[in-house]
Amino acid sequence: MRLTIIVPDNIVAIDGLARRIDLQGFDLPPNLRVVQWIGDKGWEEYTDAFNEEITDISAYQPIIDEWRRLKTEDEARAAEEAARQADPLYGLDGEALARKKFDLAKAAADAALDVAASQPVEVGIPEGTWRYNGGDASASAILGAVTLAEALGETSVTLWDADNVLRQMSLASAMTVAVTIAQTYRAAAYARASAIAVAKAEMDAAIAETDV
Repeated sequence: MRLTIIVPDNIVAIDGLARRIDLQGFDLPPNLRVVQWIGDKGWEEYTDAFNEEITDISAYQPIIDEWRRLKTEDEARAAEEAARQADPLYGLDGEALARKKFDLAKAAADAALDVAASQPVEVGIPEGTWRYNGGDASASAILGAVTLAEALGETSVTLWDADNVLRQMSLASAMTVAVTIAQTYRAAAYARASAIAVAKAEMDAAIAETDV
């Protein structure tokens, strides 16, 4: 073991790992400045005297024990924090656990809907089979383009597909694209709502059990 005690700074280092310890309560000589111990011998440094060699570290064992106690506490706190970071349910029970489970389930359902909305939707129409951006915003934009074309007396519309290629198609085909995208998004939205409803029912049941 290598031990360094720097008394004025309240610093204790063992094997290179230093920590601050209040040394006032360890009954050290008032003129002691530094203690160095390497292996089986060491020395003491004083503010007003020559260094003294030592071959017995037992006088400083209480300080060593305190350093080890603090190290154990630090390691326990670090382990608990790591467990908390790895498991969002760590340390929870009762109503708090039930509500956290619901929050996680809702977040997962929201994320699944976001993914579904961002995925291209492949649509087959007479003009060809192409991919279009998913989501209700995409469906609404295409529907708006169809409505505008109809108001202008046009019989076709040109739309960007998911690969940024302009595709010209009839208004009926464009409406098919819009409807297909909307149906795909609606199915994902229904799945989200169903998952949240199940999670809420489980939460309510769990909370009811804790209230019994």
